[in-house]
Amino acid sequence: VYVVVYSFILPWSVDFKHTIAPLKHGCLVGLETGDVESATANAGLYIVAHFHSGSSLPSISKEILAVLDLVDGRAQALSHQVIKPYYQMVKNLMEPSDEPSLLKGDVVDGEAICHECKHARPQQHVHLWIRHNMCMLAYMAGDFIRAESFGREAMLLLMTRPVGSVDLAK
Repeated sequence: VYVVVYSFILPWSVDFKHTIAPLKHGCLVGLETGDVESATANAGLYIVAHFHSGSSLPSISKEILAVLDLVDGRAQALSHQVIKPYYQMVKNLMEPSDEPSLLKGDVVDGEAICHECKHARPQQHVHLWIRHNMCMLAYMAGDFIRAESFGREAMLLLMTRPVGSVDLAK
């Protein structure tokens, strides 16, 4: 319920800041009740909301570390798909970097993750998510050519269809 209401419905009508506390609460409720899937979904979306709410980068960094500590060992896929890429994005924006528009550093190497997932059908969503994050980071760094390239690759991934799925290109 928390994921649907506070990530997919309310952000259309209220500021992201109003979704942060409920998503964190949803994470804690999931952990307390043993619903790890719900807890980790709330945790990932809590980080996304925190990032897009305009919070300070040091504050976001601190929250990411706290969330990683909460979900550590419970949801490795979510950690790689959402939380760690956002942490790398925050680090790239806070610390001097030769290539701040690349999702690469001591936490995550976006290109390596994409290379691993490129041809593994069950992992294509991870590749798509990483490319999406790389597009955002490149755009924020003012590297619009690279942002467009990452965005196009993400769209191509979105439009490729596994057997039995809907063709989004039509």
